Amino acid sequence: MRARRARVADAAAIAAIYNQGIQDRIGTFETELRTEEMIISWFDGIHPIVVVEQGGEIIAYASTSSYRERACYAGIAEFSVYVRRDWRGREAGRLALSHLMHESEAAGFWKLVSRIFVENDASRRLMLRLGFREVGIYEKHGQLDGVWRDVVIVEYLFMANLMREPGVQIGEALSEDLSQILGLLERCGLPLQGVAEVRETTLVARKEGKVIGCAALEVYGPVALLRSVAVDPAHQGQALGSALVQRMVKDAQYLDVHRIYLLTETAVDYFPRFGFHTIERSAVEPAVHASIEWTSACPVSALAMVLRLDAA
Repeated sequence: MRARRARVADAAAIAAIYNQGIQDRIGTFETELRTEEMIISWFDGIHPIVVVEQGGEIIAYASTSSYRERACYAGIAEFSVYVRRDWRGREAGRLALSHLMHESEAAGFWKLVSRIFVENDASRRLMLRLGFREVGIYEKHGQLDGVWRDVVIVEYLFMANLMREPGVQIGEALSEDLSQILGLLERCGLPLQGVAEVRETTLVARKEGKVIGCAALEVYGPVALLRSVAVDPAHQGQALGSALVQRMVKDAQYLDVHRIYLLTETAVDYFPRFGFHTIERSAVEPAVHASIEWTSACPVSALAMVLRLDAA
């Protein structure tokens, strides 16, 4: 399977897949089948649309559309994901949505939103796996075939597009960044042990050549430890930490990590916004338990948290 930007020539295939979803009553209140001409109208040059191909055939798509007409909402897009019947449950939807997220962030959107039927467990698991947050439930949001249906609201924030400080760039740490990373962690009171060993999976935020933020990932096959999340005190409050964590989660997904663990004493209320929740320290994977941070760098009073990327 491969994902790519959709073209106008794909409109007929997209319409066919969308119409299957309408007929199956699984993902939309819509009951009117779509034509190729209707789909062509989606291509406005502003809102990304992507398709997933297999063997030269389009098997899934994901699209964005306008959220509201008011100028203040210009950076928000609604989205939909549909998969051809014979390819459901085979990762085509995940590939379509993850590619749409990449295209939407590159296009400058700061948020994606949608509504999902509460009983659509597969879609809800996919959203949570890719980092979407369930905001709440609209009860009796509409009728489908004469039956009231509830929907759950989901959203995803592109924190890099929300950073309020101009001139900041986030990228992979270089070998020459190590001394600045250690200095930053020391100023923030975070452990220094093992930092050099994870340099290749460390991100830094730079401004005018200076490292002002960092985050690192210790990868142990399908599990990883998020560590060294720090922002220079002079640059806090600008959504920089959130941008670093969100980018780290994306990198973990790319590395096929299924669960991300962390230890924290002071940020228990911060990490749940990304989907992390507290767990017993004894429930942590053995590989992470053996890490330097776990065994010696962090105090035993630190709380353990986990983000599950493989399922809700």
